[in-house]
Amino acid sequence: YKNRVYKYTAPAYYRGIYLTNYTARTASRYTSLLKHAKAAGVNTLVVDAQPHIPDQKFVDLARSEGFYLVSRVVVFQGGLTTARPPEKHLQKVLDAAEGAARAGFMEIQLDYIRFADRLHIRGMNLTMRYRTIASILQRAEQSLRPYGVRLGADIFGRIPFNRNDIIGQKMEVFAPYLDTLYPMLYPSHFYGDPFYQKNPYRTIYDGKTKAIKRAGTTRIIAYIQGFTMSVGVSGLSFKNYIKQQIKGAADSGGAGFIVWNPHNDYRVFFQALKETN
Repeated sequence: YKNRVYKYTAPAYYRGIYLTNYTARTASRYTSLLKHAKAAGVNTLVVDAQPHIPDQKFVDLARSEGFYLVSRVVVFQGGLTTARPPEKHLQKVLDAAEGAARAGFMEIQLDYIRFADRLHIRGMNLTMRYRTIASILQRAEQSLRPYGVRLGADIFGRIPFNRNDIIGQKMEVFAPYLDTLYPMLYPSHFYGDPFYQKNPYRTIYDGKTKAIKRAGTTRIIAYIQGFTMSVGVSGLSFKNYIKQQIKGAADSGGAGFIVWNPHNDYRVFFQALKETN
């Protein structure tokens, strides 16, 4: 897509948190959360667009507070399980993304744009998988670029580390279509890799460094772990575990990080961020 015109300025360095659809549609939850986030130095919010786009009140408040608004759109929950994406489903996903762009979100982040893990489809080799994914990314560009929004996608944390992957995600396939790529580098999820599970700094640092090398001009923002799963193996307190990841994200360059906590409980992260700023 030749014509990339941006309506909004993206942060030089994303310091973000993830908000569920429920949080972003419940004023009693988001009002104080946004206040604390701003005080801690957060500048980016990644917000679920499904099942309902958050209302204008949320968007207006977040924008008036100076947050950069990213809308997370799930493409195939759990991954695609057929050789071709069902057209009706794909259109519904793109409609949700366009709705978020119209509502004033500044970037659309596509998640689960992949095949299901460990899925074997007869006659469907890797090249065909990459082609299918690329065609979906192309469709997303055609739908969304006219709104002047940036386009990003989430990828598994292992993708920067490997060359080929059965889920059909590959750095070099994604990068040309996107402004931003978000490897989900949660140390807890490096199953069977005790080194990375124990060393949150290195997980983020190595993952981001490898991703940046392969991403061309596409900016790399790491998803980091803001939940307590397997934190114990590192021997660090939860707060220091988060600090190590923030430091790993900063030292590796790239364009920032987003913290994921499924319950949107960011109290420990806010403390950690204040102390590292």
